[in-house]
Amino acid sequence: HDRVLATASGDRTLKLWSIADCSCVRTFQGHMAGVLRVRFLVTGLQLVSSGSDGLIKLWTIRTNECESTIDAHNDKVWALDLSPCGTALFSGGADSKIAVWRDTTKEKDDAMREAEEKNILMEQKLSNHLRHKQYEEALDIALELDKPNQVLRVLTEIVEKDAKSNKGLETLQRHAVNWPLNRLTQILRYCREWNTRARNSHIAMLVVKAVVTKIPAAKLASYEGIPEIFACIAPYAERHFDRLDGLVGSSYLLDFTLFSMGSLH
Repeated sequence: HDRVLATASGDRTLKLWSIADCSCVRTFQGHMAGVLRVRFLVTGLQLVSSGSDGLIKLWTIRTNECESTIDAHNDKVWALDLSPCGTALFSGGADSKIAVWRDTTKEKDDAMREAEEKNILMEQKLSNHLRHKQYEEALDIALELDKPNQVLRVLTEIVEKDAKSNKGLETLQRHAVNWPLNRLTQILRYCREWNTRARNSHIAMLVVKAVVTKIPAAKLASYEGIPEIFACIAPYAERHFDRLDGLVGSSYLLDFTLFSMGSLH
């Protein structure tokens, strides 16, 4: 930043000037009152400013955008400066406070990178469990990752695996009894969303049935949020049952037609 000069003004703007020809090359707008201080960050690619509005703002010079706003003080921020190494910012305001701000960008980036690596590892474990038909382990991971589509897939596989022996509901009941409250609430929220689509309503209703037949109604009613989830599930469930009743009624016409065709012979 040795070839440009930054200025702060009472007109609520920051300006960047070329020292070579004294022309304005950038104007930054965003403060709600006069701008009192401006400083270049160590890299020279960003500015930090403070104003009469009590705000500290971080600006990226290349994009002309405000990257972050800190509600730092309750009055004008008269003093603003950086530590020699550039990792800390000091501000002083008319509210008689001096604040020290530390750059946590690296820590946040590291935490985000660690979370992404963990997520990739968990997704790989989920794929492996599904491939080897280890549905109980797959269900736990899918719920931990908060992936409703994967949870739906696992529950569908569990039901279909026991469909021939008609033990799909029993398997779901065995799982439902062992679900802790947070897991139970999470799955019922998924069922609420699945139940809005006819294609997924069968699994949603089976899970709901497994829950209400194994956990006492009084206990479910005492859990925060669960009665509201059931209240949202009920209208769609009634709609699906009406649709099924209509299909069953229509099938009688097919039976009558086939019976009448048989009597012709």
